[in-house]
Amino acid sequence: MDNENKGKKSIYSKKELEDFVLDIEKKVDENNDSVLHSILALNHLLREPNTEELVDDSLKTRMKDLWVKLDSFGFELNKPPLLFGFEAVKTEQKKESDEIDDGTKSIVIKMQEDGSENEIKEGEE
Repeated sequence: MDNENKGKKSIYSKKELEDFVLDIEKKVDENNDSVLHSILALNHLLREPNTEELVDDSLKTRMKDLWVKLDSFGFELNKPPLLFGFEAVKTEQKKESDEIDDGTKSIVIKMQEDGSENEIKEGEE
């Protein structure tokens, strides 16, 4: 967990956490206008100092499904490691950084046999 949560008391019991997740699920199913609030609420739960201790496989699956559903509304969300695993998150971040196109082109300088240089823009050769 991050530094801001160190030393904080546990706020939720397992039952309270399950009820909160159920409440978020209901709100998302009933009303698409609550998507942003649902993302914030789920993110809040994931940042609580004792969440990792309270989340069993069943609740983790529900929270993961909820995150995927919220992500499908078009928000660019990073996958939480607690739900998706550190390797999946690291792989996704690597893929995203590989796909970034800032619009700049690379220029390669090739030295010719006679000592002159040729500039070749990316994609040419």
